[in-house]
Amino acid sequence: MPATPRSPKVTAVLIALIGIPMIWYGGDLMLLGGSAYYLLAGVLMTFSAIELWRGEPRGFHSFAILLLVTLGWAVYEAGTEFWLVSSRIWIVGFLALWLCSGVVRRGLWGLDYPPLFSIRTVQVCAAATVVVVSAMQVNLFTDNVDPIDQIQ
Repeated sequence: MPATPRSPKVTAVLIALIGIPMIWYGGDLMLLGGSAYYLLAGVLMTFSAIELWRGEPRGFHSFAILLLVTLGWAVYEAGTEFWLVSSRIWIVGFLALWLCSGVVRRGLWGLDYPPLFSIRTVQVCAAATVVVVSAMQVNLFTDNVDPIDQIQ
């Protein structure tokens, strides 16, 4: 008899360790007139972590919403400037890639987990990521770079 998959509890704890402080500090930032993104991201991460702990696919889907919010916020804040956007999306992006792994999906959907690209949220997130990363690449390779003045 094959072992039954377990919910991704370690992943849930890692996401909660990032999300819970984001709620606190994001709220402080928002009260000081800053972006509401960090508060929203913290709430979505914490909700995702709770659902992942319980072994519910909602945790996967709510993290996908976080990825979309993060992509939109990064482009809103930084345009398509490669380093500015990538510095805003890398942590969420890597966590999203990890959530797409077979180990995590097996823990959420069981042994008959769906193929990755049959999940609608993955399709939407992949398309949005391709658009943002493509725009970043175009910007990176078409930006005029000012020469550094030579020291005499």
